[in-house]
Amino acid sequence: MILSVCGTQRNVGVTYFCLALSNYLCNMEQRQVAYLEVNATGEISAISGKSALQPGKTNFSHKGIHFYPQVTLDKLWELLGLSYDFFVLDFGTLSPLSFREYVKADYYFIVGHCTPWKLVYYHNFFQKYKHNWEPEKTICLEALGTKKSICKPSDQLPFHVRQIPFLEDPFYLASQDWEFYQELVKSIIPRNHFTIRKL
Repeated sequence: MILSVCGTQRNVGVTYFCLALSNYLCNMEQRQVAYLEVNATGEISAISGKSALQPGKTNFSHKGIHFYPQVTLDKLWELLGLSYDFFVLDFGTLSPLSFREYVKADYYFIVGHCTPWKLVYYHNFFQKYKHNWEPEKTICLEALGTKKSICKPSDQLPFHVRQIPFLEDPFYLASQDWEFYQELVKSIIPRNHFTIRKL
């Protein structure tokens, strides 16, 4: 199953959310997870402890998750042919080219802000990227917001927005944190997809 994640703008917490989601799927649901960094930032290379990795060629494992840094669009679908239960695709911010690949996923996650002065980025996102956004496949998320800032569907934003809990460490999920990811995953993926493997 392919889960695509992007942000309405830079620095909204896309990588943090991808790490926490991958951690939950791998270590709470006991699934095989590949994290594909489909952007050029190279941020996840730091997790390996190495200063530099060759784009799209070197992968590493951490906390049971398999990481593929700086995956190019040309390399993407080759990697998606590998044997994993879940692929978490960190697109960062989209471009017209990456958008074409982003919407080929099974589910789309869009991370942004719902504060009044930043809601315009959500509005601009849906104005820029015209697509038949299916409500059951499109999940909008509020990064580091409060319950008061959570948006309901409106003319500016066609979808309800869920609040991502603040995490000091995406590799450590307290009970209230993993409950959020449990509910998030349960709401979009049939539970029969999750048959816990015997170790």
